[in-house]
Amino acid sequence: MKKFLKLSIISIVYIVINFYSNSLYAIEAKTDKLMRVTISCEKSKSGKRAWSDAFYAVVTENTFQGSRYWKGTPPRYKSDDIGYEIFTGFKTKDTFTIRVKGRYIKHGDKWEYKLRSKGELSIKEHLRNGITGTRGKDDWKRKCLLKYVYDNNADEAIVVKAVRKNLKETKKTLENTVKEKNVLDENIKELSLKINKYDNQINSLNSTLEKEKKNSLGLKDKIESTKNKNEQLESKLVSIEEKLKISEKKSQKLQSEKQILKQEIQSLIKENLKLEQANFDIQKKEEEKLEANKKVEEKNKLEKEKLE
Repeated sequence: MKKFLKLSIISIVYIVINFYSNSLYAIEAKTDKLMRVTISCEKSKSGKRAWSDAFYAVVTENTFQGSRYWKGTPPRYKSDDIGYEIFTGFKTKDTFTIRVKGRYIKHGDKWEYKLRSKGELSIKEHLRNGITGTRGKDDWKRKCLLKYVYDNNADEAIVVKAVRKNLKETKKTLENTVKEKNVLDENIKELSLKINKYDNQINSLNSTLEKEKKNSLGLKDKIESTKNKNEQLESKLVSIEEKLKISEKKSQKLQSEKQILKQEIQSLIKENLKLEQANFDIQKKEEEKLEANKKVEEKNKLEKEKLE
């Protein structure tokens, strides 16, 4: 069992490396960023509480696109309603402006506002400093600030998500396989105990048969030597012979059940071997994929070095 678990863990590591290797070139080839930002708004003029939220946006050199959503808050909005805000930004030489459009799916409320920052900066630098604007009108009016948290290459973030999902699924499959093997082992153990029990019963019956046979022979000798008790002894003999027949039938039945149990064990062992072979085949395929991906990676690296 320990060996099986060790091989399964190695298989998971191979899958992770395989996913990462397949996507390495794609990560290096694109510059889009998946950026995590926060938006925080002060208390409104009418006294509504301040709030903050975080969301992801796709950022290029000059554009910013993201969205956030939330559940409606009674009584103005139904609890099953959902509000959305869509952020669309563009950076010129010295200005970065984000236009925000908001609405609810069911409720009729709609709104728009802008966030703006000045300076000859990159989008990331603008957001590091914080980009500000005013959200809402009249009693809903409040100042808001949008700030940078962190970013990653968009393709890299997608690959990491895919690897995590695949790792989770592989781990689940592995756990199910281990559970199946444990169940099979327990079944084999149970059946082995039953066979031992039946063996003991068969041995006990055989011993009883031997004793009964000896008693039968003894009775026959007595019948020959004591004819005056012939009728009584013959009656006993018939009774013993009936017991012998019953015992022999029980013995035959137990032998038959033993044979069936042995066949079930053989079937379970074969099924267990198939599971282990399937696991071995999966590991072999993953190793072949890993080797192929390594060769592709080395080839890409050589071509890159030649270009440099």
